[in-house]
Amino acid sequence: MSENWAILWQAVLFGLVHNLFEWSAPIATHIVIFLPACIGGYLLGYMNEKVFKGSIFPSILLHGIGNSIINLSRAFGFWMI
Repeated sequence: MSENWAILWQAVLFGLVHNLFEWSAPIATHIVIFLPACIGGYLLGYMNEKVFKGSIFPSILLHGIGNSIINLSRAFGFWMI
């Protein structure tokens, strides 16, 4: 059970870190940034521990793919945050 709490705490920290550069934004923006990052952080942390036997490399790859998709969609006008 403590492993699940550790995954939850790292996911919350992951979500908070994604808000660092948006400190002057409205609270709604913080929520829109925090929730997907927190959920994604939990899923990646869970996969690290349960699926990938502690390896962080698949999560690094998945995080990079997610960042690429978001940045490309911003570059071509599909995402307006």
